[in-house]
Amino acid sequence: IAKSFGNIYQLFSQVLESPAYGEDFSKEYLDNLPIVYEYNPKTLKVIQTFTQEDEERAIKADTWAVVMEDDKKNRLARFFGSKSDFSSYSKGDVFLEFAKYAP
Repeated sequence: IAKSFGNIYQLFSQVLESPAYGEDFSKEYLDNLPIVYEYNPKTLKVIQTFTQEDEERAIKADTWAVVMEDDKKNRLARFFGSKSDFSSYSKGDVFLEFAKYAP
């Protein structure tokens, strides 16, 4: 279990900039987070992230299939189910919400 949480934290720390010690994330910061990220499952390196707008543009332009095709060597994961899922904006709460959807 500890290794799994370590792997999840490795992904989490690449996608988010952590607030200063003792501070929480702002609602505005969380509202602007990517919703999907692509990563290499062997190295756990995040390759790229996609905002809601990126995803909508790709779907409208019918290029999401290309992104999904790349998923054969890398993996796509949803960042959060909904940003309204947060009970608070502390780093711990945001990490646990991230972990719910982590691979």
